[in-house]
Amino acid sequence: MKDKKEEIAEIVKSQGAATKTMADIKKQRTTEKDAYKLALKDDEDAIVLLDKAKDALAKFYRDTSALQVEPAAVNLVAAEPAPNTNWQGGDYKGSSGEARGVIGILEMLKEDHRKQIKTEGQDEIDAQVSYEKDFTALTRNFRALEKTKAASEAELASLGSDKQDQVGKKGDAENDLADEEKLAKAIAADCDWVKSHFDKRRTSRAAEVDGLVEAKEFLAQAGSPSDLEMP
Repeated sequence: MKDKKEEIAEIVKSQGAATKTMADIKKQRTTEKDAYKLALKDDEDAIVLLDKAKDALAKFYRDTSALQVEPAAVNLVAAEPAPNTNWQGGDYKGSSGEARGVIGILEMLKEDHRKQIKTEGQDEIDAQVSYEKDFTALTRNFRALEKTKAASEAELASLGSDKQDQVGKKGDAENDLADEEKLAKAIAADCDWVKSHFDKRRTSRAAEVDGLVEAKEFLAQAGSPSDLEMP
């Protein structure tokens, strides 16, 4: 019973460790999942923000390129030629090349966020699969420990029942032994009495025997019973 109790205690200890591990990995998984959701929201918000920036920038350059800057009429001395400008003749269209470059950069940033969302999403899937695998293994181990514990407790109960039976038998045996010891003491007392009175009783018995012999002889010499009758 002592060994079985120690075995059950070890099982309970293992169950406690399994329960703690399950709680720990569940807490860690929750933390990782919350971090993933936050990162996903940040990436999605960044894409939305980049789209807004791209649209605003594109609108700005469209509006700028639509402007036609016309030179004001001025009176200049005929000997002084008009200065050369890059906007004469309506050729000014804004920094369309720079616009395309910046918009391209914004698209690259959006693509980076999309790739990050995809990578983090796959990492989240892998982490969830690994968590479920570990949690399932721990759950099965816990249930196996439960079955082992139940079996051990049943064995302990059976041992307890056997112990009660043995205790009962032991009690009966002790009572029988006590009765036998009382009987032995009584017999010993009788034996002691006989031992102390044996010689005296032997002498008395011998005297009794001698008396009986004498009586027998007397009766034999007296003749038949009719001779002993009164006249």
